Amino acid sequence: MFNFLRSAKVDIDISPDRSFYQPGDTLHLHVTLKNNQPVKILRAHLRLRFLESCLYERERMVYKNRDHHTERYSQWTDNEEIYYEDEFLRDIVLEAHSVNTHVVDILIPPNAQSSCTNGKIIHTRWLCDVFIQTADKNRLHHEIPINVGRHPDEAANAIEFITSDHPRDVQLSLRLPSGKQVSPQAVHGEFRITAHHDFEADIIKVELTRRETTLPGTQSEQTYEVARLLINSSELNFHGAEFSQSFPYTLTKNVQFTGGETKSFPFEIRLGADTPPTIKTNFGSIRWTIKGVIERKASQRNFSSADEEIIIYPGLLEIIQP
Repeated sequence: MFNFLRSAKVDIDISPDRSFYQPGDTLHLHVTLKNNQPVKILRAHLRLRFLESCLYERERMVYKNRDHHTERYSQWTDNEEIYYEDEFLRDIVLEAHSVNTHVVDILIPPNAQSSCTNGKIIHTRWLCDVFIQTADKNRLHHEIPINVGRHPDEAANAIEFITSDHPRDVQLSLRLPSGKQVSPQAVHGEFRITAHHDFEADIIKVELTRRETTLPGTQSEQTYEVARLLINSSELNFHGAEFSQSFPYTLTKNVQFTGGETKSFPFEIRLGADTPPTIKTNFGSIRWTIKGVIERKASQRNFSSADEEIIIYPGLLEIIQP
């Protein structure tokens, strides 16, 4: 992880003790500075920060002379919060061919959100960086990502969701062995169907849905210069954005039910290592829901359970590269 800066005569290395951290863990760092020639360091800072990038939909009214029109556009906005900052060097001369190592322990906040670079409109990253200012006015910077994520609680109790959009016709239930806490590799459980009268199901499936939302912002006033003409632009709305994607998994087809009969269908939905985890921040969220569905083409009326929220954790194999 060395950052070779020849003109500054200093190489910076930031080495964490692990590749994956949970909220509440201690981040144990070795910060190493190497230099071939003497260099005076005025100050050196180490930081741990949380960077959230969100996509917003903006709407503005543009006025030009007596005419005006509305413009809509999308824009990524970064929101940063610094959780740790320390000056570990000040007014010191590093001798030629020296190696200086500084050991730092930083507490990952207990309420830390997971790292996520795979969201459609939300990206979150934990970053550790070093800033160095030298006497010859060089400003050096080196940063590395810190992979943070929650692991499922193995002691969580099983939970059952019993809902149906047509309770007089059928009772539907989804059983998850670990409650709302889902393993990093798969969502697994059981879809139970109790028929109150005879009917035929064409398709029985479980549907997993991901919903990403960024929250709206506040109004602001801005001035733009377009094509050398001064245009006063008043921001009318700072809309949040939304993204939704469903993943249907067919369990079976062409099943006949008789009144009073209960049938169970186990399922296991495999998740890729790049699956965005559940996230909720001050500026947006990624939520996952699950529901069971019975498609009935003959009657043109489907049965489905309610959308129940579950928690998706980062995959153990999800390593965020610099």
